[in-house]
Amino acid sequence: MNMLLRPALVALLVFSALPVAQAATPVDDAPAPITISEQDQRDLKRIEDYFNGLKPLAARFTQRATQLDGSVGEVTGNFKLWRPGRVHIQYDAPSKDFIIADGTNIYQWDDAMKQQSQTGIDDTLAGFLLKRNLNFSGDDVTVAKVSHPNPTQMEVTVRSAKDPQAGEMTLVMQEVPMQILGWRVLDAQGVTTEVMLSDIKTDQNFRRSEFTFRSPTFGNNRNR
Repeated sequence: MNMLLRPALVALLVFSALPVAQAATPVDDAPAPITISEQDQRDLKRIEDYFNGLKPLAARFTQRATQLDGSVGEVTGNFKLWRPGRVHIQYDAPSKDFIIADGTNIYQWDDAMKQQSQTGIDDTLAGFLLKRNLNFSGDDVTVAKVSHPNPTQMEVTVRSAKDPQAGEMTLVMQEVPMQILGWRVLDAQGVTTEVMLSDIKTDQNFRRSEFTFRSPTFGNNRNR
C-alpha cells in the first residue's frame, strides 16, 4: 500500500500513529485544561445534542494527509455513520480498503496485504464519538480548544483524557443548522489528516449487514 495514501481515516477511528520514513517531531506535551466560557459551554451542549440526536448519516468524503516532508496525499470515498457504535468507510476504486465499526470493534481491511486489523471501540477515540450519550465533560476526552474560524463554523479540539500526548482531533461543525462538516487529526508523530464531508444526507435507511465485517477472502479460502 502507498503509505502516502494510507487510509488515514483510521487515525480518527483508532487514533494510531501513521508510519513515516523520517524522524518525527512529537506533539507538544498536553496543555493544561482550558477554561470553558459560558458561551463555549452552550456551544458544546449544542454539539452534544446534535450527535446524540443524529439520524443515520451518509456522505462523500475527501481525505488529505500532509506528511512531515510536506507531501500531500488525497483519497475519496463513502462514509456512513449510524450511531451509536457503527461506521462504514469505503474508499473509491482502485482502492479496495475499508473500515467498519460494528458497535463493539473496529476493523480495517488492508487489501494489498489481504489482512484485517481489529481493535475495541472503547479503546479508541471513536469510543467517544460513537457512544450513545456523547459528553464533552465526561472521562473520555479533554477539550483543548473551542474556536469560531468564521461566522458559520465552529471547531472543537479534543485530546484523549487517558493519553493526552497521543495527538488531537478537531471537529469542524456548521453552526446553523448544526451539522458535522469534517475533522482534522494531528497524530503523535506530527502528521495532519483532514477529512471533509460533502453531499451529506441524514435519516438514511441502512442495513445492519452494512456494518458487519466480512473478510473479502472468506469465500476464496473456503473454496480452496
